[in-house]
Amino acid sequence: MLVLSACSFDQSSHGQAVLDNYQSRLSNVFEEIERKPNVLSNSLPPTLRLPSHALAEDAAPSEASSIDILDFMRLYGCRLQETLGESNSSLGRVAPTSQKLLFTVRFLRDAPSCITRLNAEGKSELAAQIQQAYEAKKKAMPRQFASAVFEGEEFAQFWSMPKQDEALTNYPEQTNLEPILALRTLADLYQHWSEGSYINADQTLESVLFQVRMGDGGDLLVSYIELNRSLTQLNDYLAQVLQSELICQPARYSPSILSNVVQKFFIGEVQVWAAALNRRMYDIQTLSSALETVFEPYLNRDYQQWAVERTSLFEQSHNLVRRHVELLSVLREEERLKAHCAN
Repeated sequence: MLVLSACSFDQSSHGQAVLDNYQSRLSNVFEEIERKPNVLSNSLPPTLRLPSHALAEDAAPSEASSIDILDFMRLYGCRLQETLGESNSSLGRVAPTSQKLLFTVRFLRDAPSCITRLNAEGKSELAAQIQQAYEAKKKAMPRQFASAVFEGEEFAQFWSMPKQDEALTNYPEQTNLEPILALRTLADLYQHWSEGSYINADQTLESVLFQVRMGDGGDLLVSYIELNRSLTQLNDYLAQVLQSELICQPARYSPSILSNVVQKFFIGEVQVWAAALNRRMYDIQTLSSALETVFEPYLNRDYQQWAVERTSLFEQSHNLVRRHVELLSVLREEERLKAHCAN
């Protein structure tokens, strides 16, 4: 029973509907022994709400010295002049974090050739100033990248909870690979930029962040809350059934009917949905954790605690399934039930 079934899944079913149906069927089996399970709240725990700030305050590197207007004019002929012009414009100064990251990346891309040109033209002092700014921006880039990802509106949207009127119908069946690939591409982008490769940086980052925005991290969290809430409720119910003196009296319930309910509604529906959910969780969790490991020095305690709580939510479901299977085994297997009653 620990093996998740590969049976076909009703595409019209919603995870919560499947869980509720199984709970109803199970309580019918033991209606002469124990009352129906209590309803538990499925509200989102406060610790699972993404913190508004993810980066530690002391993680900010020192800013590079600015280049004044006279020096800017002396950059004529360098591609870097255009980059500086955009970043220092009125729009550039109020640009979102992701756009400011791109300004830094363009600077890192354009500065080396400009430094070479300035030295060739005898403008060694200005070349040294650009070199100093280059080193400062190169040092600042990792934190800027972390800020653009973990504090950007795209990441917040990825982990945002669905509204009450937004049912998780057919989740996670109706999902796509784009958000998963986007998380992987973010890690690849950072590696390339850290190694000094900035080819197609503009187009790639904007496209990737758009796909991150369309992701389903919040749907995943809510689905696991539903799963864990229902399993906790069902496990408590089965534990009460086993604590009842009536469980050891004959003909109080039918083990064969219980087996049919378990086979059809737990293995055939709940575990099928849970298996699909687990596959989606593995993809999202693996790539999210990999990014968090890379940028751990920049993440504050609130975010790190949130990541721990998120992981704990996913791990809890596995323990709850094991416990559920153990309780069902006692009720389905005659020898185990006899041993239970003997104690």
